[in-house]
Amino acid sequence: DEDVISHSLFVKNLNFTTGEDSLSAFFEKIAPSKVVAVKIPTKAAPEGSTREGQTMSMGYGFVEFKDKQSCTKALKEGNGSMLDGHVVEVKRSDKSLAGDKNQKSSKP
Repeated sequence: DEDVISHSLFVKNLNFTTGEDSLSAFFEKIAPSKVVAVKIPTKAAPEGSTREGQTMSMGYGFVEFKDKQSCTKALKEGNGSMLDGHVVEVKRSDKSLAGDKNQKSSKP
């Protein structure tokens, strides 16, 4: 009964201060109780920077939804919206965050 088709979105142009909680809350407003997982990749701050020794956002993230309808609604309403002072770009993703299965549909 496992669904291998992901209901995930790729979100780019995130403010470097935007955290996973903030990104989740942004999409929860669009699709209440439908966000399953959120991931914002991070990296170590460069040496000599004011944030040396800390991790920082890479400026993009992934959000996974419970169903296709919520994912589609979030794509339409989230794309071009303002989040933490940045206009974000939202696109479909085939990346599955739930359990990091990384399974992809075999359909084109």
